[in-house]
Amino acid sequence: SAPVTPTQPAGAESAHAPIMLAAHTGGGRRLLLGLAGRSAAAAVRWSSSAGQAALPVLSAADWRGGPERRHRFASDLKAACEQTGFFYLKDHGCEAQLKEAEKGMRQFFALPQAAKESVAYQKSTVWPPTCRGFQTKEWLDPSRKGRGDTKETFQMGHEAPQTQPPESDPFLGPNLWPDELPQMRPQLMDTFEAFHSLGVELCRAFAVSLGAQDTEIFARECLGRPMVMARALYYPEASLEPDDLGCSAHTDYGVLSLLHQTGHGLQVLRADGGQWIDVPPLEGCLVCNIADLMERWTNGRYVSSVHRVMVPPGAPERYCFGFFLDTKFETKVEPLPECCVDEPPKYGPVVAGEFKVQKTRVQYGQDVDEKLFSRTFLSASAVNAAG
Repeated sequence: SAPVTPTQPAGAESAHAPIMLAAHTGGGRRLLLGLAGRSAAAAVRWSSSAGQAALPVLSAADWRGGPERRHRFASDLKAACEQTGFFYLKDHGCEAQLKEAEKGMRQFFALPQAAKESVAYQKSTVWPPTCRGFQTKEWLDPSRKGRGDTKETFQMGHEAPQTQPPESDPFLGPNLWPDELPQMRPQLMDTFEAFHSLGVELCRAFAVSLGAQDTEIFARECLGRPMVMARALYYPEASLEPDDLGCSAHTDYGVLSLLHQTGHGLQVLRADGGQWIDVPPLEGCLVCNIADLMERWTNGRYVSSVHRVMVPPGAPERYCFGFFLDTKFETKVEPLPECCVDEPPKYGPVVAGEFKVQKTRVQYGQDVDEKLFSRTFLSASAVNAAG
């Protein structure tokens, strides 16, 4: 189905794609939403069985192969990014690093609370807050302000020299590491660097898939001193509280996200707004998804979809390593000419860092520009359907 295209301000989360999202209580039950411009009969559906094969599996070996295989990869990538903005990636070459990162994550989240709090985000000198260190009770959906997610997170970023004051050089500076685990830094940062390289490689594939004349147009903006970040995440077993979420609904802020996950719970809303798709872990595969800046660059052709985490009842605890590819702070992002041939630009230009600063305010409880969260706000109106 073609994406829905409501009119939204240029600064909104999207100029098209999902205009709603759903709440899921398990069991594959149907849910209704308060919808914008659609009847209540257009219920968002969730199906644990349908999600198993709903996302395509792409192989990085194809992109690294000969011309015919590269063409096939670019074509498959384009289809995935236009439909849901999510896909699996196999043959990525990061298996050894991920094995070590998973050890480090499990050891860190098993530490006593006091040891984890010794590297709490409030102790970081990096601005804005929550860019480094340990955090709990965070929420990403502004409508859930004060109702923290059940996950625990540990943030890290590019360890570039920090200027003073920190506000003059956002998202850059030293990471925090617990004294109890001296091996944690190489375990996680080796994976960070491997994912950064992979993300830049995929940026070149995105450019080819769009027919961009400059195939480095995305990649070069994600090198140098970019705002890249990664998160180690721990999701406990499902709570008995019906309102709890492992991770509240959101879109990602940057260019591209890469995720290693050990368990079930990730869900993504289809681009046509019709169905929640379960995104289970697949052996040897990363989950990749388009983020907000790439959607703007492509004039909405590539979708930054709403997603969330709801650990199913009875499922084991879940560990993830998420990497969030981003540009340099000063990068100007506006729709590419190649993406405006058939329709005018839907988005005005933004400075990437200013855009990201505004969206990260939600992570440390500040008031936000509601236009930037227009799709996410609609989750508050979700209600259960009868039957």
